[in-house]
Amino acid sequence: MICKSNPKHICPPPAVLAAASLFVCACVATRAPDPTTTLAQHKEQPVCALTFDDGPGRHTVQLLDVLRSRNAHATFFVLGQQVRREPQVVRLIAAEGHEVDNHSFDHPDFRHLSREDQQREIDATQTALRSLGIEPKFFRPPYGDYDVDTVRAAARDGLVVVLWTTDGKDWKYHTVHALEANVERDLKVNIGGIYLFHDVHAWTVDAMPSILDRMAAQGCRFVTLSEYFAGQPEAATARPQG
Repeated sequence: MICKSNPKHICPPPAVLAAASLFVCACVATRAPDPTTTLAQHKEQPVCALTFDDGPGRHTVQLLDVLRSRNAHATFFVLGQQVRREPQVVRLIAAEGHEVDNHSFDHPDFRHLSREDQQREIDATQTALRSLGIEPKFFRPPYGDYDVDTVRAAARDGLVVVLWTTDGKDWKYHTVHALEANVERDLKVNIGGIYLFHDVHAWTVDAMPSILDRMAAQGCRFVTLSEYFAGQPEAATARPQG
């Protein structure tokens, strides 16, 4: 099945594309949520799930200050190795009402790993987060690349694989101005969905006040991923068969 939100990714069958405006991929035996309901909700008030990958890093605390000043909650997909290095920052993220989820231990391409190594990557990060009293709900594979073993490994830890609908491309645009301009172009095309950024980039954090203000001006309601999927219980609880 080709994922409409990102055609280069192929869901391991059987899979469910939760709605045209978002991407959740899991081998499921349940029915898919009604996409017309989701799209109608987004049309009434854009629901924007900000997600930040690869941290925590040296700019994460600054980002937390920005989010707090805008009363915006986000979801942080953290690396296990960074959790071990910066446990206090991870605790702070959670204490301020943000969601913390699993992004592997040290950011490998899962398509190049054995099933056992994929499981170890996910398990190690789960262990690190649970030691801090945090129970993740979602797994985002590094680079957005995965296979059916990834989906199954995530599910064994109670996680659903989730990607994004809008890539901020802060890995490509390395200045505040260029990043702001790219996001502005995206906002003219579509508003609402799951937004991908990286809190390990200084330019991303520096651009975030302007980006948040522009999104808010277009009516964005900032939510965590769990809040984003709150009206879609089938998507949030999907598990693989077998």
